[in-house]
Amino acid sequence: MHAVRMMASALSVLAAACAPVAPESTPGPVAALSVRLVDSIPWENEMIDGFLRRVEVRTGARLDTIPRVTTYQLPQIIGDTILAGLAYKDDGVVAGYVYDPRTRRITRTPMPADLNPSLSAPSLAPDGRHLAYIEFTREGGRGVVRTWPARERVLLTRTVGVPGTDAPGGHWIRWLGRETLEIYIETDAADSTWYRIRASLDPARIIAADSVRTLQP
Repeated sequence: MHAVRMMASALSVLAAACAPVAPESTPGPVAALSVRLVDSIPWENEMIDGFLRRVEVRTGARLDTIPRVTTYQLPQIIGDTILAGLAYKDDGVVAGYVYDPRTRRITRTPMPADLNPSLSAPSLAPDGRHLAYIEFTREGGRGVVRTWPARERVLLTRTVGVPGTDAPGGHWIRWLGRETLEIYIETDAADSTWYRIRASLDPARIIAADSVRTLQP
């Protein structure tokens, strides 16, 4: 029940930020919003080590740091009013978050159950409304796109074989716009090719799929 309330809260915040405002209810001028990564927080485990950062938020003359969030990535600025991003612990993503600088309220959303944080780094769409990642199974890897923060699956690619190592092969997600993206998955083919998928989310469909020898289009 608590998770349902958190998801509903995050959805309402995103909807409010992206929805048009009626002329009669137009608020006053909004202070310029900017973000940057600050600090260097070291971490290490039995295999690797690294650094995480905090997110500093400037709204006009006010300067804040998003509480209880460490990350590698800048958040998306949604509707010039709120921030949507991914929180990390060590080298794995642990949750998505929505932060409203005006109220200093943060709402967290758990990652989908089929996302293994140690194997796949998810990517938020530019408008914060979709999450893309690679799901790894015994059969291989496949691309997944879900609505965010509702986590409803809207796109699933075919599964391709990946290199048989302790950590499955590389992958890369590139957003071409709010509703268009490319997904690259390293395959176990002898010629070291990558499986490339170009997809649209309005409506959700795969536009093209092929094999390439490089990550660049």
